[in-house]
Amino acid sequence: MSVDAETRRQLALLARRAHARKTAFSPRLPTEWRPFEVRTPEGGFWPYFTDGAAWELIAAKLDEGHDVEVIELHTPPGAKGYDEDPTATGRASALCEAATSRRAGRRAELPLLEKELAVESRHEPEPTPERTCEACGHQVKTTWHHHTFQYGEGGSAAQLAVQLPVRRCDYCDFDYLDDEGERLKHEAVCRHLGVLAPQEVRSIRERHGMSRAAFAKLTGIGEASLGRWENGIKIQTPGNDRYLRLLALPGTIALLSRTVGARPATGQSRPKFRLVEPSDTVMQRAESFRLRVHARLAA
Repeated sequence: MSVDAETRRQLALLARRAHARKTAFSPRLPTEWRPFEVRTPEGGFWPYFTDGAAWELIAAKLDEGHDVEVIELHTPPGAKGYDEDPTATGRASALCEAATSRRAGRRAELPLLEKELAVESRHEPEPTPERTCEACGHQVKTTWHHHTFQYGEGGSAAQLAVQLPVRRCDYCDFDYLDDEGERLKHEAVCRHLGVLAPQEVRSIRERHGMSRAAFAKLTGIGEASLGRWENGIKIQTPGNDRYLRLLALPGTIALLSRTVGARPATGQSRPKFRLVEPSDTVMQRAESFRLRVHARLAA
């Protein structure tokens, strides 16, 4: 049974919420979720996916009407799942749980280039320090693991190391990484590339008490691009990274504000010709003007 358009819309919303996403992770087995090794379709200066970019691609595919099939899951009891292609063989199932427990949580896994993903939504206030599994309501355990992952492919690939908080729900028999683990991996990539991490980009703007729209208007940085950098969907180029570092220096924003303020507003241009008011004297002189032609005879 295929899902309807509303279900796809809800899944796309979940995929775009960093706090809702959960990626299956095993401290003992290699992970199937490796976006940093996959090239993006559009390429760019940094051609590989980030976690955020991978989820954004999933959301875009769902927006386009990408279909999934409903599956009954064993755990948690009463949960449903969604599989992108249940008829395919030799591929790990990519499931989306819509638990009908007292928490009414949801964990989703959708494939990206044969990579296994997971997502979970929250339908309650901000989480408390004591974490619980939102699929079943049981308390989860957190253990920190030293994790090495690859960024890039081929001879230029780099092995990056990071400490990750792995959540474990014994009742669901599920180990996963949440938005904190996603953030730490992204920061490791930024350190490797020598650029500012998303939180550092955001802090430059917030330090000046500016909204994203106001900061974009002043600096000339696209608001959409700024949002993607701050949310870890894209990584800024070295040129934009250096510009951001300059904006973090004391007095730079004030100087830029004075410079931008001295320019004419967008859509207005400076007059190229001096305008003369048509007074009576000017009009009389114009009417009496006659063009005279002087001929020079050759000697």
